[in-house]
Amino acid sequence: MTKAVEKVLAQFKERFDRHPKAAQFDDGKEFYNVGVKTLLNDHDVHYFSTRTFRKAVLVERFNKTLKTRMWKYFTENKTKVWVDVLPTLVKSYNNSTHRTIGMKPADVNEENKDEVWTGFMDIHWTVFRNPSSKSGITSGWR
Repeated sequence: MTKAVEKVLAQFKERFDRHPKAAQFDDGKEFYNVGVKTLLNDHDVHYFSTRTFRKAVLVERFNKTLKTRMWKYFTENKTKVWVDVLPTLVKSYNNSTHRTIGMKPADVNEENKDEVWTGFMDIHWTVFRNPSSKSGITSGWR
């Protein structure tokens, strides 16, 4: 993995005449090892990961919604060309009222962003229990 990181750093240097100041990674072990750490430290690159499941949940939910809308469009229009329709789908998403925040993402601004975030984060994130066995279903079917 270190060679891949070296290649990326070299491309940054070549294209932008400098190395990046920061890099964000997921929690993968391929990014958190001695080789990568040494290489990034040698180039004064600050690296970090956001270790919160909530961030990933939000992005995954957006991805699911976007994919659903894309496939609906593909089916209705008998095409799989997404480049032309993507801006329209994103605009539609941003101008739809979202149940979780109670408003359209396009209506979130500097003045109300903290209120929206606080309201969203106050939602009780449920922990799913293992399903209970019902009559006729054998245990251990998970």
